[in-house]
Amino acid sequence: MDATPLVPLDGLDSGLFGKVEFRHPSGSMKHRSIPAFLEERMASGVLRPSQPLIVHSAGAAAVTTAWAGARMGCPVHAIIPRNSATGVVELLRWLGAEPHAVASREAPAFIAELQRTHDAWFLDQFGEPALIDHYRVVSSELVSQLPDIEAVVVGMGTGVSITGIGREMRRLRPSCRVIGVEPAECQLSTGAPWAPHRISGLAPPMPKPLLDSSVIDEVIAVSSDEAWAQARTLARRDGLLAGPSAGATLAAALRLREQHGLRRIVAILGGSISELLGSH
Repeated sequence: MDATPLVPLDGLDSGLFGKVEFRHPSGSMKHRSIPAFLEERMASGVLRPSQPLIVHSAGAAAVTTAWAGARMGCPVHAIIPRNSATGVVELLRWLGAEPHAVASREAPAFIAELQRTHDAWFLDQFGEPALIDHYRVVSSELVSQLPDIEAVVVGMGTGVSITGIGREMRRLRPSCRVIGVEPAECQLSTGAPWAPHRISGLAPPMPKPLLDSSVIDEVIAVSSDEAWAQARTLARRDGLLAGPSAGATLAAALRLREQHGLRRIVAILGGSISELLGSH
């Protein structure tokens, strides 16, 4: 897999960079882990050829699973929230997946029924440790692209990507600060209960057993309004069609610069705006 671009964002602030993870074929950083993970499972015989797949996701993981399933010949059932953006639903169908809009509390029973009636294999992106190591390469790329990196800012969704990035950065550049980002309306890191927000991909209403908080130096909360505003700024100033999760990491990076005076900061731009159009 080729390294994703590291783009200087000098129009916003000198020394600020965006790692454009939505340049992957399936449109998000989930492409780092899910296709390779599924191929590994098929090679080991855990997943059979043509066996239906189930994924429970707010958007990006479902789309990437649909992309991978189409290439592998495995039908995909995507369990998505009832308020999912029209773009997500259309993209899933375009890739040949079957979207099911299900309330979170009803999802476990719905998944179990699909497993029983379709002999389907469930991709548990919240509980599969093997996904973590697929994100380590992001840190390797960053250290190669920006040897004097001082901080990397990552959105906190399932906790898998920031855990993989953080563990590898601790090994390669222990001085580099690893910063998590979550919605101001839903600050799960403080122990607060889940609450609605509008930053797709961050703080889903599910447990995060794979999150390794020990690799995170600080968590910055960004409001949904600020995340969307920064995403628009990226589009209009830099031509980057990033989504609100990327806007959130950018807003957090700017705040980190202001508070700590760090000079070389990378914001992970994890998802694009295309699949979310119509949701804001």
